[in-house]
Amino acid sequence: MLASIRGLFRPHQKDPASIIVTRTELTRAYALHPGRRIGLTVDELYGHVVPQLVKSGEAVLLLKKGKKEIYAFRVE
Repeated sequence: MLASIRGLFRPHQKDPASIIVTRTELTRAYALHPGRRIGLTVDELYGHVVPQLVKSGEAVLLLKKGKKEIYAFRVE
């Protein structure tokens, strides 16, 4: 999943060591069509995948304000 994020999203201009994405961008990229063979559900994405990346230090939740969430993923 992390390799896919690194391939799909570009490093942030002000912080080239990070890929900054919103929850909406992640959902559109990975959980928009959960019925597809390779698709994830929103629950799988935010209940398992993203927390595992945070736990491993590959991602961090930068902002959570209401429904708005912004994540930073390590480029390398």
